[in-house]
Amino acid sequence: MSFLRRFIDQMQAFRVAKQAGIARDFAEMKKGSRPKAPRSTKQPYQPGELGISAVSAAIKKDYGQILNRRERKKLAKDNGVAFAKYSS
Repeated sequence: MSFLRRFIDQMQAFRVAKQAGIARDFAEMKKGSRPKAPRSTKQPYQPGELGISAVSAAIKKDYGQILNRRERKKLAKDNGVAFAKYSS
């Protein structure tokens, strides 16, 4: 019981041990080191390997080129036609 000889009584020893545990837990929390995410084994995407989707094919057929939504809305507004929504 050499541990208890350093303190006045058991209650003081308990308080010190409790504070040490809280301080250790706080230091672990503040350490900030998070485990790294595992590296992906998936092959990176190469442009042109998936092909054209049905939506982009329909947009290309209607407009002659693939336009984003904002450009298609602007064209519809300028031409006075209803905006056509494309979904897969």
